[in-house]
Amino acid sequence: MRQIRVEAVSGTEPKIATQPRAGHDDLQLAQAENRDLRETIEALRNELERMRVQKEESAHQAALATQDEIVQLRTTVTSLRDELERMRAQKDQSVQQAVVAANDEIRQLRTTLAALREAMDRNKIAFEDKSRQVERAAREEVEELQETIRLLRDQLGEQVAGHQAR
Repeated sequence: MRQIRVEAVSGTEPKIATQPRAGHDDLQLAQAENRDLRETIEALRNELERMRVQKEESAHQAALATQDEIVQLRTTVTSLRDELERMRAQKDQSVQQAVVAANDEIRQLRTTLAALREAMDRNKIAFEDKSRQVERAAREEVEELQETIRLLRDQLGEQVAGHQAR
């Protein structure tokens, strides 16, 4: 009986090897088997080389992708740092402007307060002067009225005495 053996080599069609009944083809069979083994070895070497190249290419692509991602992340970090620094500078500028504005407002309020105090002091002095003038005028008027009353009493007394004497 004849044995049939099927070998499959990656990328090639399966090969069918047969064993003859008699021994006269042993040399041809050995040569065919040797040729088949060499072809199998060559196919395996080619497949191994293809796999090695594919692995290197995959590793290279992964390295490129990783390097690209690193560059993008560094760019993002730099951009975010710049934005943060810009925001800090804006905040510092806003705080500085607020301090300047507050100091200016305080200075203006102090100036206004001093002016109001001075005006109040002037008004107080003017009021006191006016009050003294009113008091003096009232005293003088009282004195004048008292003098007028005295004069009128004197005149009335003279008229009454003149009527009684008649």
